[in-house]
Amino acid sequence: RQSDGRMEILVGPTKVSRFRKVFRPMQHYVAHPSEFLIVRYRDGRQEHIPGPADLWFDPRVHQEITREDALQIAAREAGVVYSRPEEGSAEISRRIVHGPALFVPEPGEWLHTFSWHGSKGGSQGIEKTANSLVFQKLWLMPDQMYHDIRDVRTADDAVLTIRLMLFFELLDIEKMLETTHDPIGDFVNAATSDVVGFTGKHDFESFKPDPNRLRELQPYKQLSTRASQCGCRINKVVYRGYGAPESLQQ
Repeated sequence: RQSDGRMEILVGPTKVSRFRKVFRPMQHYVAHPSEFLIVRYRDGRQEHIPGPADLWFDPRVHQEITREDALQIAAREAGVVYSRPEEGSAEISRRIVHGPALFVPEPGEWLHTFSWHGSKGGSQGIEKTANSLVFQKLWLMPDQMYHDIRDVRTADDAVLTIRLMLFFELLDIEKMLETTHDPIGDFVNAATSDVVGFTGKHDFESFKPDPNRLRELQPYKQLSTRASQCGCRINKVVYRGYGAPESLQQ
């Protein structure tokens, strides 16, 4: 900065007199191929520059520059993107980005963050709790989960734990977005309801020799229906056995 208030950018290597001048080093920002720069200008504009790119911070023009990672979307994955066409507009649009892709949002765009029931208790996910699975990329390949249904009572009031493994697949993203905010939670509730209804029709002695019916999809009507409503499909349910209190086992 000159003594008269004028400012200029000096690109080195160079020599310049220090007399009546104030020097401020400019910060250099670099984005590699899997990153992008978010540039906020003093006039309110915002620009996203995908890498590889570099930019010098000019305090006369720039309010802030930050570097972010682009979202890497693999094959059979997808992200849900919302955008506001014009600044201040109340209209919001939605689109789905399918992989493989390297997604860099435009100004005014943001990714949907999903918060679903997730596993608690190790890799087999014995207990499902709300908001334990937070992510931004949907998995479009067949998947599976473990689910233990506790405190299931037979007709003669025996208390059991029914162990299941659910195989499912997301088929229609738009339908899922319109009908549920947590399909895993819906699966858990529907499967629990089906098993409680099935087990309540049998006493413990009649349940023991014929639990194989729980290996078929026929008893899981609410589960299959709810999955279809959510844009998903239940491919198979595996019955992994039951557990009972030690007193009942004896």
